[in-house]
Amino acid sequence: MDKGSCLLIINSSSGRSEKRKAALLDRLNDSFDSVTVEEFDGNYGENYNAAVSADKYDTVAICGGDGTFSTTLDRLQGYNGKVLFIKGGTLNDFCNSLKRDKHKADRIDIGSLNGETFNYVAAVGTFTGIGAHTDGQLKKRIGRFAYFLEVIKNAKIQRINAQISTGSQKISGEYTLIMVCKSRVVFGFPFNRGYCHSSGKGNILLIKSPNGFLRYIKLFALFFRCFVLGFKKEKQSKNISFLDFSTLSLKLSNEETACIDGEAKSLQTNNIFSIKQRKIRL
Repeated sequence: MDKGSCLLIINSSSGRSEKRKAALLDRLNDSFDSVTVEEFDGNYGENYNAAVSADKYDTVAICGGDGTFSTTLDRLQGYNGKVLFIKGGTLNDFCNSLKRDKHKADRIDIGSLNGETFNYVAAVGTFTGIGAHTDGQLKKRIGRFAYFLEVIKNAKIQRINAQISTGSQKISGEYTLIMVCKSRVVFGFPFNRGYCHSSGKGNILLIKSPNGFLRYIKLFALFFRCFVLGFKKEKQSKNISFLDFSTLSLKLSNEETACIDGEAKSLQTNNIFSIKQRKIRL
């Protein structure tokens, strides 16, 4: 029986990719007639563009972290084969989210940010620098504990002025965290308990900037409410908004550096998020 061909793309700079390479190749060679390996060092440049010329393969297997998966999906737009995502990073929020999805969908919606693919999160504000700026070599040595070392540096109240429209609702304010997500797990926390990967919807979490003498106590209380207690449905209160969307407009007073799928990228002053109807086979 024809088992087809597979292109394996490995990000060798991701936390556990190199350690898993030999065992992974053994399994793929058992599952496919032919396996082609393309390895890159985390630099998404011209060589990487050549590596994801995948049309001649029945399956593309991606081994790396969340940023690798997101960037590769963006380069694979129009590809109709099957995509395998193999955990090779440190946190692997997206893969862990799929494992927790009670609906067990084998097809997932694709998120779009200003016309480019975003996989599971685009966040700006307090603590978001942890995901984007933690040292890669340190992550390889001590795993997820590397993120904890960044917590103190990022424990600052941010004051980001924003206007948000989900179509059905329009709100604005000054926020310490703005997080658009399409996942059950973000930054290691399975907080979005009602999420389904094939629902056609994403979510936005907004935490208002606390003020006053006890502002840092308020900050940690708000983050505890959101990320430890979590959400099963939409919620709006004085300091927290957690909303569904299919299309979302986010306007910022200034351009911001955001954590987008684990990578530091620029978030413009005018942003459109949407959940694409096109789905990929996982």
